[in-house]
Amino acid sequence: MIYSQNFSYIHQFTHKNFVQLIKKYDYKFNEGDIVAGIVFSIEYEGALVDIGASNVGYLSLNTLVSSGFDNFDQIIGIYETREFIIMDIKKKYPQLTLSVRYLEYIRAWERLKQIYLENLILRLHVSSYNKGGLIVNIEGLKAFVPNSHLIYHTNKKNWVNKLIPLKLLEVDEEKNLVVLSYICAILQTYKKKLFIGQIVTGVILNIESYGLFVDIGNIKGLLHISEIANYYIDNLHDIFTVGKSLQVMIVHLDLARGRISFSLKQIMSQQLINSY
Repeated sequence: MIYSQNFSYIHQFTHKNFVQLIKKYDYKFNEGDIVAGIVFSIEYEGALVDIGASNVGYLSLNTLVSSGFDNFDQIIGIYETREFIIMDIKKKYPQLTLSVRYLEYIRAWERLKQIYLENLILRLHVSSYNKGGLIVNIEGLKAFVPNSHLIYHTNKKNWVNKLIPLKLLEVDEEKNLVVLSYICAILQTYKKKLFIGQIVTGVILNIESYGLFVDIGNIKGLLHISEIANYYIDNLHDIFTVGKSLQVMIVHLDLARGRISFSLKQIMSQQLINSY
């Protein structure tokens, strides 16, 4: 029964009145709508959800989580309230197909795009690795850290299960692609300590035909062969050795792409100028 504020009797509110009221104010749901609902029945492979409409919402196990659970009792409870997204509206039957998994997927991409715009450094666990780099999980999505954005990638097995600083390099929802960089995160951390023209001491990591890769303390950069000397060098292995220390000058610093370049000949030129 419904009463006014002065507790006077108004009328008997029956189930028939309730159904008529629902029909009168029934909201027309559309696919893609995000709705709040209450789980009122749990079955072996699905759950029924009341979303405040004449249509019943149906949630299957595979639209709730990706994997790792056998039944609903492990992850959702009776009378639990949460948000869902409408995936399908069956016109022949008074039922709406709902999903939690896809809603979390949408929101994960929204959060990643926001993190990317804010230029934040994340600390993430490395879950696995392959020939091309490291695999990490971020916001429930798989992401990739390429070898070119690691300091050391010869013993990638040692990175697994470790928590490392990373920065988003590329976020492409259409391609389902998330790329992160360890080098960018480190460079951003040291950005106030590094500057163009600075002379630093590093260790030669490896020698290529086009130049040397030098580590200046968790930061790997390229010393191109054209920046080593003013004369032609036939074989860099004849001059340099992996593991040896080397003084270089920072000549290029790209925080966005995680790239740093060095010069050796500019140090020599500077020393020559200072000698006069």
